[in-house]
Order: sequence, then C-alpha cells, then structure tokens
Amino acid sequence: MAHRPIMIAALSSCLLFAACAEPSLEGDWVGEMDCEDETAWMELEIDLPLTDAGDGEFTGRFEADGDYVYDGETYPVRITADLEAELTSDEVEQQTIELLWSDCEIRVSDESTDDCLDGEWGWDGEDTLSGSNENCDLVLER
Repeated sequence: MAHRPIMIAALSSCLLFAACAEPSLEGDWVGEMDCEDETAWMELEIDLPLTDAGDGEFTGRFEADGDYVYDGETYPVRITADLEAELTSDEVEQQTIELLWSDCEIRVSDESTDDCLDGEWGWDGEDTLSGSNENCDLVLER
C-alpha cells in the first residue's frame, strides 16, 4: 500500500492537467457535406488538416471531392479553400467557430467559380465540427 499516495498524486495531476487544458482544433478533420436545393444536390468527402496558429486561431486547407447532380446528370465537383478558424471561447466547451475563407475555388467538371462558402460551424469541445447554411450540412470528426 506504500504506492497508494503516489497513484493518487499521479491521478490528481492528470485530472488537474485535463481541467487546465486549452481548447484546440488542431488535427486532421475528415467528414462529409451534403447539399440540396430544388434542382440539384451534392455529396462531398472532406479533408481538413488544421494547425495551431496561436491565440485561439487555426489554419488549414479545406479540400472536398464528390458528385454534383443537376437535371439528372452527375458531374464531378471539387472545392478547395484556405481556412482560418477562430475559437470564440477560451474554455474547452461546445462553441461557435468563426471562419474566414480565402483562395476559394468550386470546380464542377471544367467550370469553376471563386465564390467562398458561408455559414458558421460549431465545435462540441472534443472531436466533432458541424455546420450548415441554407442548402448544406457538414459534419467533420478528428
């Protein structure tokens, strides 16, 4: 039983460290985005590696590939963009993520546009990001 105080001290240190941890979005996020309106729909697989840029900000390259179906025809679609994500709280908790998109390109077959995506994302404080706008829903996991 001489090891019991050491085990309790080690466990207390682990709990204290977890309680004091800073929130982080850093990591490799993967998932899906589904979009639909009256005339078309899209299903995309997403890859988003995020790195810590400091001060609660994270940067990465958003890449999504999938199918765009319009008027019964299926076309390949690719979306790429640089992304800056900023936490809205210093606590490890569920919160809204502020997004800044740049260098966006949405390519359907051989046509492209530089329109950026919109909407806001939420973070569960752990390993799930989710977002939606008027036509699309997105879920990413780390």
